[in-house]
Amino acid sequence: MNVSDSRIAIITAIFGDYDLVKPVPLGFDEAVLVSDKPIKSDWENVVVSTSLSPRLAAKIPKFRPDMFVSSSKSVWIDSSMSDPTGYLHQASLTALLQNDFVVFPHPERSSVREEVPVSLELPKYFGLPISAQFESYQAKGFPDNIGLWAATVIARNHTEQIAQLGSAWFLENSLWTIQDQISLPYLVWKYRISVGTYNAHLWNGPLVFTHHNYPNR
Repeated sequence: MNVSDSRIAIITAIFGDYDLVKPVPLGFDEAVLVSDKPIKSDWENVVVSTSLSPRLAAKIPKFRPDMFVSSSKSVWIDSSMSDPTGYLHQASLTALLQNDFVVFPHPERSSVREEVPVSLELPKYFGLPISAQFESYQAKGFPDNIGLWAATVIARNHTEQIAQLGSAWFLENSLWTIQDQISLPYLVWKYRISVGTYNAHLWNGPLVFTHHNYPNR
């Protein structure tokens, strides 16, 4: 696969009526919306049938966008986010010249240890073994000193190593918890991934966040 190709896709997902469809960000060669039901929009709609929970089902295109797009590069954008200024296209292409995996730094915390207690207070994670998950990573030698990233936007070159990371990430979310910001630093450490970051603030920058749980049809 020629990751020097300038073609780049953007991909998002809506499962279980969680969000309104946002406008397609400017500049991308492909724009793919993965969903469990047909959705009319300017995105190319890929409909998949699944027995997984909506939150876990949405992780498949998030972790393995290469399964849904033809471009050799992609940007995942959470369906809660929009890009009204067209920031992501050129920012992602530029960042992917240096790293195969690019995310935003977490806007509030810098380690998994800091993220765990905050996650435990969120209703969508009630009852999930987040503390045990982190303890398991520590037992395997994870130093928790490499940073924390927001997984809301992810740019990738579709290399074999990045596909391996994505598959391992889905496995961690299936075996442990869907709080994917807990497992990402561990897997980056385990697979020795070089992580690039966007030169912008996730909440106070060019992207716009809208809360989940909106009907989309």
